[in-house]
Amino acid sequence: MLAYDRRSEPRVGERVPYVIIYGTPGLPLIQLIRRPAEVLQDPTLRLNATYYITKQILPPLARIFSLIGIDVFSWYHELP
Repeated sequence: MLAYDRRSEPRVGERVPYVIIYGTPGLPLIQLIRRPAEVLQDPTLRLNATYYITKQILPPLARIFSLIGIDVFSWYHELP
């Protein structure tokens, strides 16, 4: 945010909207962060679906389905 406007520094406790995009393998995660408006304006930027599936969706599903003995992570890795 500071790169765009020095006055837009977030305050303590303020939520900062961001998304993770696809990038070259091995690139640090901090370099794959973009503002949502930037992704909407630039059609070449794509959300990193793999990141969101493996880091945001599967962990809570794994906690729920582990109660009935289903391993969600192995199911995901078996998908084509």
